Amino acid sequence: MKNKFILLIVFFLGITTTQAQNASSESKNTEKQQKGIDFPTTLQNLSAKYGEQYEKIYSEEDKNYFFRWIFDSGVILVFVPLPEEQQYVGIVAPNEVEDPVGGLSYGLILNQSTFQECQEKLVQYKPEWVKENVGGIEYYILIFLNENTFNYLYFYKNSMDKNVLKAVTISTTEL
Repeated sequence: MKNKFILLIVFFLGITTTQAQNASSESKNTEKQQKGIDFPTTLQNLSAKYGEQYEKIYSEEDKNYFFRWIFDSGVILVFVPLPEEQQYVGIVAPNEVEDPVGGLSYGLILNQSTFQECQEKLVQYKPEWVKENVGGIEYYILIFLNENTFNYLYFYKNSMDKNVLKAVTISTTEL
């Protein structure tokens, strides 16, 4: 895959996040998330939907800025504008977030949807899968094209040794 660093940044940005859960705020965020993200999008659209409380972070390696929202539940949303009007958006449930997080496209649920379930739900898109190993951590990625977006679903083993959905990246270009 091209530019593996950009693809993996969605996971590793939030691994050390320690946010307390707040049910009422998370409920509001989930309602907003269920409306979906029109793609392609802009920082202004995402700010209107998820609030102005985001971090602007510079990646020295990619020579590019990205923007990160951290919700009260610890779930992280990342927006990365790329050159030539390309972009991607990722949502991740860091390791310390174990509760299911719904409101995703295709009825998927972070921390609950399994690799097998997602393969079955997305069979019409003919997803391909890749097994990766970074720093001794093994995970799977389901990749599929839907209309004009590339979709990447990331699965890690949970405490019950099941490969569950931990992150989703949607991009206007192949990563």
